[in-house]
Amino acid sequence: MARHTLPDLTLACLNCGQAFVFTAGERELLHLRGVQHTPEFCAACARQASLLAPARPPGNGDPAPLGSAARVADDQRTGQQHAPRQRGLA
Repeated sequence: MARHTLPDLTLACLNCGQAFVFTAGERELLHLRGVQHTPEFCAACARQASLLAPARPPGNGDPAPLGSAARVADDQRTGQQHAPRQRGLA
């Protein structure tokens, strides 16, 4: 049995102005995930914006650590060379 206490909301997309429905199920799921805002864009505009957004580096903005598979692949793509880390006493 579904327990939807929140009503569906009809919203207008800030980009194209098209009306879209923010369903009770979507609202409940986002609430459970801790998301506190309502969507501002319809699905088509949100998808288009995500396709145009630049790719983000791994983690919280930090580049991949030296020697990691992601860093090695990126270095091979860009042709960059990195000096090996020196291990020793500080």
